[in-house]
Amino acid sequence: MELYRSPKDSRGFTFYRRDTGLTSRFESAAFPGWFLCTVPEADQPLRLSQLPGDASWDPPIMDFYFQQCD
Repeated sequence: MELYRSPKDSRGFTFYRRDTGLTSRFESAAFPGWFLCTVPEADQPLRLSQLPGDASWDPPIMDFYFQQCD
Protein backbone atom coordinates (compact mmCIF):
# COMPACT_ATOMS: atom_id res chain seq x y z
CA MET A 1 0.00 0.00 0.00
CA GLU A 2 2.98 2.34 0.42
CA LEU A 3 3.46 2.59 -3.35
CA TYR A 4 -0.26 3.26 -3.84
CA ARG A 5 -0.25 6.10 -1.30
CA SER A 6 2.83 7.76 -2.74
CA PRO A 7 2.33 8.49 -6.47
CA LYS A 8 5.88 9.84 -6.81
CA ASP A 9 7.42 6.60 -5.50
CA SER A 10 5.09 4.34 -7.48
CA ARG A 11 5.88 5.96 -10.82
CA GLY A 12 9.00 3.80 -11.19
CA PHE A 13 6.76 0.72 -10.98
CA THR A 14 4.10 1.97 -13.40
CA PHE A 15 3.97 0.88 -17.04
CA TYR A 16 1.67 1.78 -19.89
CA ARG A 17 0.42 -1.25 -21.77
CA ARG A 18 0.34 -0.85 -25.56
CA ASP A 19 -1.51 -3.59 -27.38
CA THR A 20 -0.15 -4.36 -30.83
CA GLY A 21 -2.37 -7.06 -32.25
CA LEU A 22 -1.84 -10.28 -30.30
CA THR A 23 1.06 -8.91 -28.26
CA SER A 24 1.59 -6.13 -25.75
CA ARG A 25 4.48 -3.79 -24.91
CA PHE A 26 4.98 -2.10 -21.55
CA GLU A 27 6.46 1.41 -21.54
CA SER A 28 7.83 2.89 -18.34
CA ALA A 29 5.85 5.82 -16.94
CA ALA A 30 8.97 7.20 -15.25
CA PHE A 31 11.21 6.78 -18.30
CA PRO A 32 9.23 7.28 -21.55
CA GLY A 33 10.76 5.41 -24.46
CA TRP A 34 12.01 2.59 -22.19
CA PHE A 35 10.21 -0.75 -22.33
CA LEU A 36 10.13 -3.98 -20.32
CA CYS A 37 12.10 -6.63 -22.18
CA THR A 38 13.62 -10.07 -21.84
CA VAL A 39 15.96 -12.36 -23.76
CA PRO A 40 15.31 -15.79 -25.33
CA GLU A 41 17.34 -17.68 -22.70
CA ALA A 42 15.37 -19.28 -19.84
CA ASP A 43 15.32 -17.91 -16.28
CA GLN A 44 16.49 -14.40 -17.17
CA PRO A 45 15.13 -11.31 -15.41
CA LEU A 46 13.01 -8.62 -16.99
CA ARG A 47 14.93 -5.49 -17.90
CA LEU A 48 14.33 -2.05 -19.35
CA SER A 49 15.51 -1.22 -22.85
CA GLN A 50 14.95 1.43 -25.46
CA LEU A 51 13.75 0.46 -28.90
CA PRO A 52 16.86 -0.54 -30.82
CA GLY A 53 17.91 1.87 -33.52
CA ASP A 54 20.79 -0.34 -34.63
CA ALA A 55 19.79 -3.69 -36.14
CA SER A 56 23.36 -5.03 -36.08
CA TRP A 57 22.75 -6.78 -32.75
CA ASP A 58 19.98 -9.09 -31.59
CA PRO A 59 17.35 -6.86 -30.00
CA PRO A 60 15.71 -7.90 -26.74
CA ILE A 61 12.17 -9.31 -26.73
CA MET A 62 9.75 -6.45 -26.04
CA ASP A 63 6.53 -7.96 -27.33
CA PHE A 64 4.73 -10.12 -24.76
CA TYR A 65 1.96 -12.60 -25.49
CA PHE A 66 -0.48 -13.52 -22.74
CA GLN A 67 -2.30 -16.80 -22.69
CA GLN A 68 -5.28 -17.33 -20.43
CA CYS A 69 -4.90 -20.28 -18.09
CA ASP A 70 -7.86 -22.28 -16.86
